[in-house]
Amino acid sequence: MRDRKRAPHLCAACGARYEVCYYDDRQDDMQEPTGSLVEVHCPHCTKPKTVSLPRGSERTLVVEPVEGDEDEGGGG
Repeated sequence: MRDRKRAPHLCAACGARYEVCYYDDRQDDMQEPTGSLVEVHCPHCTKPKTVSLPRGSERTLVVEPVEGDEDEGGGG
């Protein structure tokens, strides 16, 4: 069974927390040590960010917001 890897990120523009999730199907850690650069977008404000993933992982990329990060509007 494959486990989805999760890399936490924080949006510099709006402060929202999100995870970049992907499957790393490399058989050996020394195989293809270089990654590929991929642009992901904050799920809250859509600000782009470039991240490095193992080559081929971009096909399984999913960006997920971290639960509990919503503004509850307590305001004042």
